[in-house]
Amino acid sequence: MILSGFFSSLTCFNAFANSYWWVNALGDWGYSVNEENIRDGWYWIDGNHDGTAECYFFQQYSIAMDTTTPDGYQVNSLGEWTVNSVVQTKPSSEIGSNYISYFAYDFGQATPIVHLNSIPLADNGTPSNKSIGKTFDTAGWNNDRRYYLDNGTYYMNQWAWINGRCYYFDENGVFLTDTVTPDGYQVNEDGQWIENGEVQKKNI
Repeated sequence: MILSGFFSSLTCFNAFANSYWWVNALGDWGYSVNEENIRDGWYWIDGNHDGTAECYFFQQYSIAMDTTTPDGYQVNSLGEWTVNSVVQTKPSSEIGSNYISYFAYDFGQATPIVHLNSIPLADNGTPSNKSIGKTFDTAGWNNDRRYYLDNGTYYMNQWAWINGRCYYFDENGVFLTDTVTPDGYQVNEDGQWIENGEVQKKNI
């Protein structure tokens, strides 16, 4: 089949480990290889490192989903090429290792910037893990104990300086209080980093 041969030719690249899915605040999914976003065309990708690759059509920088591609092929709601509703696959051993990934990032912005303020979605991130970042009317603290950024995303699994105080946010995006953080630091009842009982401050 001409299409199959074309797909195969797209993946004969040198191996590079820095490959991952990304999703932006608009809900667009893309794929980065060696700090560059792939674009425009068909690519076989094993996006959750399960040993099986699926085929995706990229329009500019993001995958087409639940539609017919310009060249007449069907992709499902995850962007996977289907024939008679059956997802088409191939062994990951037949594709370049640049197109095998363990994880995804939520950049929460329309133009993704590699590793800048990125928020890990999850190990084995796949296009079915939709963005944690949703459109949000008001940035800042919310009554769910999360801190929302202007683009609607929130901090997860990381420290963040906010208004001159430092807070640790867990895997659900909730800031910890009155405890020791996973990396061994103390936070008070307000969630602020303390040393010897003193709140640590940063000029803003």
